[in-house]
Amino acid sequence: MALQIAPLIALERRRPVPDGVLFAVGRTPQLVLAGNNGTALSYAPLSNFLASMAELRMGKGIEPAEQARCLPNCKLELSKGISASIVLKAKGLTAACMDLETAFVLTSVTPRYPCYSRKPIYNIGQKTGYNYLIFNNKNKLQLINNFGSSRQACPALQPHLC
Repeated sequence: MALQIAPLIALERRRPVPDGVLFAVGRTPQLVLAGNNGTALSYAPLSNFLASMAELRMGKGIEPAEQARCLPNCKLELSKGISASIVLKAKGLTAACMDLETAFVLTSVTPRYPCYSRKPIYNIGQKTGYNYLIFNNKNKLQLINNFGSSRQACPALQPHLC
């Protein structure tokens, strides 16, 4: 019996810890991102069930992000030394694009124009129907949905498919 369990444990250990979770089944997308300080920030109110699911996946305690701090945008240091701008309101996109210390922008509002600095904007507001694990791989986001289907996230307003 121990021989049957050992391969499952080995497979589970190889799975990387996600940089975030996006809950988007039957609701407005709710974003939780792991910081490099041992906690994760929730950018929308979460039920106890969703908070516990995010804690299990990321191995970090969940704290609510200060909404006032995120106006017009806020910066989050992700695990691999990468910084992201989080935008919750449309007027924050310009400020996020001008912030030269961040690698990309995550937003829940539809952008109307690309960043003049060519910084990618990822619109998480378009993601519905699934829950996703978010991985940052060399400044490119990868999303894995409930069914294990993985694909690179495409930046919004990109002239060609990624």
